[in-house]
Amino acid sequence: MADVLVGKWKLDKNENFEKFMEVLGVGLATRKIGATVKNTNDISYDGKKFKIVQKSTFKNSEIEFELGQEFETTTVDGRKVRTVFTWENGKLIQKEWPIKNPESAEAIYEREINDAGDLITTCKCKDVVCVRTYKKA
Repeated sequence: MADVLVGKWKLDKNENFEKFMEVLGVGLATRKIGATVKNTNDISYDGKKFKIVQKSTFKNSEIEFELGQEFETTTVDGRKVRTVFTWENGKLIQKEWPIKNPESAEAIYEREINDAGDLITTCKCKDVVCVRTYKKA
């Protein structure tokens, strides 16, 4: 199941990412940089825990988690959030809520492999949808 996501992935296309960051409350300078950076995602899974290592010329991050276990983390842009990952219908689903303003909109990230073998990350917040396409590195 989750093994399909394992590997190193390089960002190929960004659709609506800057608007998505704006609706999350990310500052202007960070949005401008984030919209142009081509990051990589290195995803591993040991049968129990996932690990996602994001690297770019702007900033690096690492997150390790078990499915269904809610936890607190800090996003690449410095926001403190609560998050939980689940596996649903062949997709790794991440739901994220701001800690500072829990009533703020949640963000949802859906990671899946398309028919072409690309990693597609669909990011949703409020009425904004962003699609990020990664190629196997």
